[in-house]
Amino acid sequence: DSKTTQPNSGEGAEEEPVHLPCNHSTISGPEYISWYRQIPHQGPEYLIHGLNNVTNRMASLSIAKDRKSSTLVLP
Repeated sequence: DSKTTQPNSGEGAEEEPVHLPCNHSTISGPEYISWYRQIPHQGPEYLIHGLNNVTNRMASLSIAKDRKSSTLVLP
């Protein structure tokens, strides 16, 4: 089990990407980093996962070289 710390929510100006940082200092080895979002009164929705930097149609995930932190970018 990896310990993570991240903001509960994020907001940004319309038309501007939202950057959400996450620290996962206890991660070890090749563990995937996965992100989900949850809109109030709805279930969690998968966004993205990866071992390294990755982009899909919903988000971009930037993972530090030491893998101890990452940033999710929502367009």
